[in-house]
Amino acid sequence: MTITFSCPHCGCQIRFSESAAGHIAKCAECHKPVEVPPPESTDAIREYDEPSALQGRLVACPKCGYQVTREAYACTNCGRRLKRLPVKWVAIWLAWLFGITALVAVVFLVIRAIVSPVR
Repeated sequence: MTITFSCPHCGCQIRFSESAAGHIAKCAECHKPVEVPPPESTDAIREYDEPSALQGRLVACPKCGYQVTREAYACTNCGRRLKRLPVKWVAIWLAWLFGITALVAVVFLVIRAIVSPVR
């Protein structure tokens, strides 16, 4: 059986197994710590009966149909990627990759200079 509740930070619906009740876990949407409520809690099975700002932002995952926010990068239920990473993260990754490549090249040149000195 699963426990479903809303993240107090971002409002995203989160699902955890019953064994996680009472533990601290991370929200899959905002990555902030949340306490998993006990299974008998009314908050755990609360549905969005009243109109809220979150209802207009929910979309269905194409793979499993679970409701996630439009801003989500992956489905919190099945893990399917919904969006590509923002360009800034791609740029950071490329810069890191370039830095590692440059470091390896410098180390290679230094070792080559030590092993076979120029005449």
